[in-house]
Amino acid sequence: MKSFYTTYYRFYKPEQRENKILAISDIHFNDRISESLKAILHRAEADEPSLILITGDIVDEQDALDTTAERARLKTWLEHLGAVAPVCLCLGNHDYFRRDIARGRVYQEPSILVQELANIPNVFLLDDAEFENENHFVFGLTLPPIYYGESTNECRENIEILRERLDAVKDRFAKLPAKKTKILITHSPLFLTDPNVQETLAPFDFVLAGHMHNGVVPPVLQDFWRGHRGIFTPSQEFFKDYNSRIGLYGDKLITLGAVTTIQPKTKIFGHASGLFPVYLAEISTSHNIADERKPDIKSKYERW
Repeated sequence: MKSFYTTYYRFYKPEQRENKILAISDIHFNDRISESLKAILHRAEADEPSLILITGDIVDEQDALDTTAERARLKTWLEHLGAVAPVCLCLGNHDYFRRDIARGRVYQEPSILVQELANIPNVFLLDDAEFENENHFVFGLTLPPIYYGESTNECRENIEILRERLDAVKDRFAKLPAKKTKILITHSPLFLTDPNVQETLAPFDFVLAGHMHNGVVPPVLQDFWRGHRGIFTPSQEFFKDYNSRIGLYGDKLITLGAVTTIQPKTKIFGHASGLFPVYLAEISTSHNIADERKPDIKSKYERW
């Protein structure tokens, strides 16, 4: 039995078909995560979404896939998810990490991960690429290591790199299908509320990102400590007031929490992740006129 903290969003979209999307982020796949993966799969099978989204940090480090058994375990789980609904993923900064004996953690192209994902039915790794079916258009924007500073010890994100990446692909956003739910997924939400970035992303109905781990706010504080400020950020800063907490920012940016809030190899606190729930979002498009004034948003703890 695993605890979920589910945030439900319902948006009035009369021109689109009603549908339900499940979204997760920051799996940080490792040898301790079986219970969470099983619970997510059971939840997806029960909810029957039309689409499943994963916004990066699929693995904690590439070392997690060095054995045949671990690659098979991740692949089998994704195969089962793909049997429920199309699964769209993008890459996160941890997907580029590898442990080096001499140099510590280094960046490396995630070739093994990409190869494993390429052959899974109904699972789509969107590396600056799009997925489209009858109801959805999804674009996955890759933020490369240089965006995060290419440092093993610091995470200093660079808005100019984000703007360059968006400039390189924005022509593909020019004529998106009006009657489909249009979603951009990427890993970090840090600069996605910048006015110039928002202008580029205007053709999308929703923009989803993770990375912030809900500011590592413990469940005991989650329900009464409101606002954007978290306790700790991926850039190793305390109490920064930006879009690090789960929730809706503006009218389309949804910041997701993490499946694994504290990475298992974190010094001292690696075993504390079990104290946190699995964060999950359910996003629905609605024809109910009552939802026109503002999105219907609610969150609750659930057991699976």
